[in-house]
Amino acid sequence: MKNSQFKLLLVVLSTLITACTTNLESRQTGVIYAEELSEISGLAASANFPGDWWLHNDGQHGSRIYLISEHGNTLKSVELLGVENHDWEDISRFGRQQQSWLVIGEIGDNFGKRPTIALHFLPEPGESAKTASVQHSLQLSYPDGPRDCESMAVDPVGGYIYLLSKRDHPARLYRISLKQAFDNETAELEFVGEVHAIPEHTDADILADPERGQWSDQATAMDISADGSLIALQTYKMAMLFKREPGESVLDALNSEALTLDTSPLTQEEALGFSLDGSYFLITTEKLPAPLLRVELR
Repeated sequence: MKNSQFKLLLVVLSTLITACTTNLESRQTGVIYAEELSEISGLAASANFPGDWWLHNDGQHGSRIYLISEHGNTLKSVELLGVENHDWEDISRFGRQQQSWLVIGEIGDNFGKRPTIALHFLPEPGESAKTASVQHSLQLSYPDGPRDCESMAVDPVGGYIYLLSKRDHPARLYRISLKQAFDNETAELEFVGEVHAIPEHTDADILADPERGQWSDQATAMDISADGSLIALQTYKMAMLFKREPGESVLDALNSEALTLDTSPLTQEEALGFSLDGSYFLITTEKLPAPLLRVELR
């Protein structure tokens, strides 16, 4: 067999394997065309506007969050006062003191050189808000040195914020409690353990897409359902859904068998979030036009 034929066979086999192990299905609910949303990097379901979603851009695109419909229409934008967007990578919603809050992760570090990263907390904006003030910011460091991260999630059961590293193999999971996050202005993350469930990229991935293939195993977004029973994780190749049993840790859940959805046809998938009731999650991408994919779970 010629070398070129062998490489083609690898690609075909890889495609067949992916198709056989893909257990989730999605449907497109809309497309984002707005020029101001060209680098979407975070997505969270709104509690104040049920059925709509908060999102933001990657770094250097202004300190704004945007509310969109599931069809991709921009409903409003809110400027966040007192903070800059150096490298925002994820957003999560959680409840605190009978109020809906947002946390924005200033956690990106492409070159692994930032001595600290930051989390910005604010009550979820309401109907009339055009600006909003961040109520608390926390400067964080890693116990084992700087690293890039794009995946953040709040666990409503355990009361922790989790960060999953992007470029480590295997990925490394860190956390800080919500109480510690609100009680301090600086803190060190706790290393929880390694996540081995993300499939490493293969030669077939690189052959299929030389540019993206080498990054296909990098984690780019994460969320935990409101009841804590499901964890969704996005990479540049697939979305992964983990079931979390009562009493099970986030780390153990992330190292269990996952249901998957092949998202490789998308351009650069970096945003994912559960609906308020956890019955589905939504995925979208950097670069325009950005499709919105809905993955039904119940």
